[in-house]
Amino acid sequence: MDRSFLTLVLLLGIFSSLIDFNEAQSTCEIFQDEPFDSNIEVKEVRELTGANISLSCICSNESWRFGSVIVSNRSLLHITRLSGATAGPYTCYSTNETNTTSSVLVRAINVTLFPSAPATALTYGNPFSLNCTLDLQPLNGTVAFTWTNNGTILPDQKSATLSIPMVNTSHRGDYSCSALLHNVSLSASNRVQLTVIVPQPMVS
Repeated sequence: MDRSFLTLVLLLGIFSSLIDFNEAQSTCEIFQDEPFDSNIEVKEVRELTGANISLSCICSNESWRFGSVIVSNRSLLHITRLSGATAGPYTCYSTNETNTTSSVLVRAINVTLFPSAPATALTYGNPFSLNCTLDLQPLNGTVAFTWTNNGTILPDQKSATLSIPMVNTSHRGDYSCSALLHNVSLSASNRVQLTVIVPQPMVS
């Protein structure tokens, strides 16, 4: 077989491979670095305010825009101390001829967990309740609440409202609440101290 023909076939094969590679890179895909899963492309990231986020874009000659502003000319984008000002739509785009883009919406979650009163004094036998309020936007999914008394988890108290029908001296101490949403732990910012007053017997 003619050597020049073999050379032409080889060159055509290399050129075809390069075309396939460029086409494969023309589709932009976005992944969150922590946790990283190359099988899951992200379209929305929800993190607590103050969190650090890293996003990777697999593309050809990629750059990142926040709105219309170019924020990075690298495949890796770091968002430090997420806030309302840095939350919003981020777009990874290819600067090749295809101008391929892919977008991800970054949301900042504001969380305020607080019992309803800083301190409470109750007489022995009276009912006692506390509310744990979650100020979280957007709120999608089930929230699991946990209450503690003096650092010990109260297994029977699993809702946003802690309820004790009749207090006794074992209920004294500090109460705090926490919540779990999509495996993100949200801790209470305040605690409530309960004082139980035991009536003195009347002296006749």
